[in-house]
Amino acid sequence: NINEIIEDLNNSKKMLRLLHGDVGSGKTVVAISSALHVINSGFQVALMVPTELLAIQHYNQVKDIFNKLKLKVYLLTSSSENKDECLKLITSGYIDLVIGTHSLIQKNVKFKKLSYVIIDEQHRFGVEQRLKLRNKGRKVDMLLLSATPIPRTMMLATLGDISVSTIKEKPFNNKVKTILKAEKNIDQIIIYIKEKLKLNSKVFWICPMIEDDDNEKSTNKSSIESRYKLIKKNFKDVGLLHGKLESNNKKEILDNFRTGRIKILISTVVVEVGIDIPDANVILIDHADRFGLAQIHQLRGRVGRGNENGICILLYKEPLTENSLNRLMTLKKSSDGFEIAEKDLIMRGGGEVLGKKQYGFEMFLFFDLMIHKNLIDIAINEAKNILIVDPEFQTKRGKALIELLYLFEKNKAINLISAG
Repeated sequence: NINEIIEDLNNSKKMLRLLHGDVGSGKTVVAISSALHVINSGFQVALMVPTELLAIQHYNQVKDIFNKLKLKVYLLTSSSENKDECLKLITSGYIDLVIGTHSLIQKNVKFKKLSYVIIDEQHRFGVEQRLKLRNKGRKVDMLLLSATPIPRTMMLATLGDISVSTIKEKPFNNKVKTILKAEKNIDQIIIYIKEKLKLNSKVFWICPMIEDDDNEKSTNKSSIESRYKLIKKNFKDVGLLHGKLESNNKKEILDNFRTGRIKILISTVVVEVGIDIPDANVILIDHADRFGLAQIHQLRGRVGRGNENGICILLYKEPLTENSLNRLMTLKKSSDGFEIAEKDLIMRGGGEVLGKKQYGFEMFLFFDLMIHKNLIDIAINEAKNILIVDPEFQTKRGKALIELLYLFEKNKAINLISAG
């Protein structure tokens, strides 16, 4: 995988490659290794991640290695100290690798020689956000990392617009068993969790929201607020984690969970990516039918990371729609992120090839992605041939292709493909 990426980085064309590997397979290690190749060539690299917790984790993992190599790495988030000084050092080219959140795409972040952008958990960013970061340099190569690529990226990969590298093995071989349970069985689930806690396990309890619906008639009481009251009646050592907490509070709660002061962590999807607690082997996803396939697969990846297998309980409220049941059954049957992403593509559509929508069904006039798979290779080879024979679209046929894009009002959106 590293060789494939470096070969692309050495090519004169801009790289757009998806590095796919299941949760915990080592995508970040591969990405950082490729970043070192770019840095050693005298350029800057930016690694953008969706949450501050994950940014801090990545920074802590690489800072010692970079210090030994006498390379400069900096963390940039909304709560970073000495931010003005950091921005000056990025602009001067002094910093080799910047690890950050959405803060990286702010206007005041300017690079001297940005050449490589890595987007971790790519499914958590929009097309324009990825473009904003890439456009902070010239001829910037882009690597997308994801265990569950968004439907749009899956479609672009299928159509040949994105190259794909796959990590097929994980450093740990544990499995995660997925169980579907109706909410009416919650008393049984509480008994089961009590038994697991006696065996010194830890439990994630994931809720879809922080507060309940304001509608008094709503029966969807699946917020952290409601579940905390239920869980405190049955358990001690319970912690709350959500996006509205201050950074220091989040860190303290996670540290308490990591060290065992907290046994059950009730949280929103703020723990979806990057949180590594090896002895947390149970995760319950409350109202699982309200989460996306990719979200649940990512959340499921929080367990089974230590010496024991993991358990994922998908708690749902009856009645389920046929579509919701199919989605949950997909997760029960499969633990392959790429397969789940393909199912997501079929169920939600791939968005727009020449546009910004990341899901939904592209209104092809003559083509169906699922039915006409045999035509894709022919179309890809034809497109590659056009780019070799007439890259500037100066021939009669090339000009006709440009006119065709104008007719379908897609000419302005070609650049969006390069953001995945």
